[in-house]
Amino acid sequence: MSDVPPRILIIGAGVVGLSTALYLQRSGRRVTVIDPTPAGGASFGNAGMISADTAVPIVLPGMLGKLPGWLFDRLGPLSVDPVYLPRALPWLLRSMQAGRAGRVFAISDAMRALHRNTLACWKELLGAERFYALIRVAGQVHVWEGDAASPSAELERELRQRHGIAGEPLHGDDLRQMFPGISRAIRRGVLIPGNGYTVNPRRLVGTLGGLLVEAGGEMAPERAMKIIPRESPLGYTVMTNVGCRHTSVLVVAAGAWSGRLLAPLGGAPAAGNRARLSCHAAVAGHRAENRDHKQDARVCHDADGGRPADRRHRRVRRA
Repeated sequence: MSDVPPRILIIGAGVVGLSTALYLQRSGRRVTVIDPTPAGGASFGNAGMISADTAVPIVLPGMLGKLPGWLFDRLGPLSVDPVYLPRALPWLLRSMQAGRAGRVFAISDAMRALHRNTLACWKELLGAERFYALIRVAGQVHVWEGDAASPSAELERELRQRHGIAGEPLHGDDLRQMFPGISRAIRRGVLIPGNGYTVNPRRLVGTLGGLLVEAGGEMAPERAMKIIPRESPLGYTVMTNVGCRHTSVLVVAAGAWSGRLLAPLGGAPAAGNRARLSCHAAVAGHRAENRDHKQDARVCHDADGGRPADRRHRRVRRA
């Protein structure tokens, strides 16, 4: 028998797919990444925020009752195309139900476990020189309108303290020094200094692709069309616009397109198929930046009755 490990196929050459591919290739596996436009999609157009100190769920207690108002507020924190609403509503309701008080701490613990080593992992993937060239650990700023604390403010502080995450309160004058020209309606904020961003999302993902090829991995400029489970030998056939590829280990990291590829499988490997399959979808955010260190913090969206402070990528919360 050959000692050469079987080739792993990864669908999606965004940040998730290429990070996974590089770790696998460096561990001694043989990896092929399939994507018609490497470093495209969300990994090209996203804000590049890197949130190692993240432990506050997006959905918190009390938000369910606000959902109807948000859906009809054009400047609110949640926008859904009316045509798509019937399809999205079941997911929205499940998401809001996950924000019940009994679930928030468990979700927060899981978020912290997932994110806490983010910066160390990026440094491991890129190496120190590329890490410092592409990533800035300059913090993120969450901002609110009005002077009164939002209903969830105390819970957010409790969650950050639970996980040892630093948070520096900011007042209106602090924010205007950091972000000249910010709306005077913005009166409060909090700086999370342990978070950061990449200076160029596309260059970051392109660097991962280059490192993968240097390590012996393969980038295939093909479009995955269909995944077909195999019983003998166990595994998967991936039909692309060029031909068919076979594997016993498949990673689906195609973002919004993952669901379409997995739908024929019921979202999981077919019964009796013991080959391994992993699926993951990436979510992008928004950012705003200034030039120097502490003033280079990102302004983040907090969806608790939020309204844009201006027409840039700053999202705020109404008190």
